[in-house]
Amino acid sequence: MRTLTSFFGFLILIALIIRLIWWILGVTALVVLFCVVRGQMRAARARADADARRAAQIAARAEQQHRWVLRGDERGVYGEYPVADLRGPE
Repeated sequence: MRTLTSFFGFLILIALIIRLIWWILGVTALVVLFCVVRGQMRAARARADADARRAAQIAARAEQQHRWVLRGDERGVYGEYPVADLRGPE
């Protein structure tokens, strides 16, 4: 008797899936779409944070070089690179 009940329960489940297949597929598509959009938003937020950090680093270097210029240090004009020797060979 238990096997027969399980079999009929399985048949009812299959009938419900067949009857509601479009609803099931629609809900599945919405869930997948939600997950994809959420992932894209997280990636965009991570890129924006990285861009903000990079801009802050550039601003900090520019501020340091500006302070060097105000003190008369050549590194403020040429950055952290050595001054080029433009005199040529002698």
